Amino acid sequence: MAGIFISYRERDSKAWALSLRDRLVDEFGEEKIFLDKDTLKAGKWKDQIERALGDCNIVLVVIGHGWLNAQDDEGRQRLMSEDDVHRREIALALARPEVTVVPVLVDGASMPKADELPPNIRDLIQQQSRSISDHAAHRKVDLDALSADIRRVGQFAPKPAPTPSPNPPPHVLAPLKNSGKVIAAFCLIALVFAAASEGLDYDEKLGGIFISAIALWLAFTGFKDVKAGLVKGRRLAMTAIGLSGLVILGMLGALTQPDAPTTASVNNIAPPAQNPVPEYQSPPQKQVAENPEAVTPAVVKPPKPAREQKSVPVAKVETANFQGIWQDGQDISIFYLIRQQNDVVHLQEYNAIGALTFEAIARPVGNELKFDHPMLVVNLALSDGGQQLDGSVNQRATGLSKPMLLRKVNLDSLDPQLAGLLRPLVE
Repeated sequence: MAGIFISYRERDSKAWALSLRDRLVDEFGEEKIFLDKDTLKAGKWKDQIERALGDCNIVLVVIGHGWLNAQDDEGRQRLMSEDDVHRREIALALARPEVTVVPVLVDGASMPKADELPPNIRDLIQQQSRSISDHAAHRKVDLDALSADIRRVGQFAPKPAPTPSPNPPPHVLAPLKNSGKVIAAFCLIALVFAAASEGLDYDEKLGGIFISAIALWLAFTGFKDVKAGLVKGRRLAMTAIGLSGLVILGMLGALTQPDAPTTASVNNIAPPAQNPVPEYQSPPQKQVAENPEAVTPAVVKPPKPAREQKSVPVAKVETANFQGIWQDGQDISIFYLIRQQNDVVHLQEYNAIGALTFEAIARPVGNELKFDHPMLVVNLALSDGGQQLDGSVNQRATGLSKPMLLRKVNLDSLDPQLAGLLRPLVE
């Protein structure tokens, strides 16, 4: 007969009982410790508790701050009830002289007085108690003293340490590698960036969103692998999650923008062919076969000179200056770069991630621009102050038209990161 029985009241000191159990299991072995919640099996629990008390020679009674005044659901003091399981465990242990009962005081509790206890467990106050401190430094000393008492009284030997194998095989942990899922996510993001730099149509934008969503999923699952310790690369995974999320947002914003057209070259415009004016030729003379000498040569009158027309001078319309950086008045994440050279205006549209999404060329007429594209027609007019372009966008396929408003911006007034993205385009 050798064992340790831990008796406690669940609502008073359950956490202390579990902690004490773990300490004793580490020192004496699990087979020598009985704790009702962990050791009880199927069958009558009262019979099992009585058998366990019969197999143990040390009973630890855990007493917390609310141990004495604990009440049942009807408000009666539980310790005064003859059916109280905890009281029954203490009474059975005290009734056996070969069993050592040790009150264990926790949560700053003190030993109760004799008149506060039922008659069959009043001998509990005659037992030497042990206190366990709340402070970690003192708690270790208290637990060591309790273990020494148990080892001395119960004649327990410490749990034998596992015997190492005589020739343990060498085992070297392989260094962790970067997550392959995160690397694949970066590759997909780079693919979307490369495609966006050349301009995307509506279907290609949807494909970019789908690929970016796959990259986001790969980055997230890679981050979970990093947290589990399977791979390394925590920062890489977080960066991939952020980039893929930004690309998805940028693509969703770009879906509302027109498709990127193929740039038309104004140098391919050939001047209209000029029909040469034919020289005047005299009509052929009728030949007379009988007597050619008698034929009087026909007098050919020269044609009348064309009436000279007076040229009317045409007033030259001065071309406005459209060059600069313009911001979409309806979507502030869209910017337009307009270059003007030799009466040719070149317009480029960039989205929030700096990808070119539209490009067209027009010849200005005064303060007006008309970009005639196979898919759409853009008409813009410069305001008097030169800081705003008003107009409309007409879809050729559907005939739908919507207003368009551009405002001229200064790079120094923009966010530094955005200005750094646009400045190389201007320079």
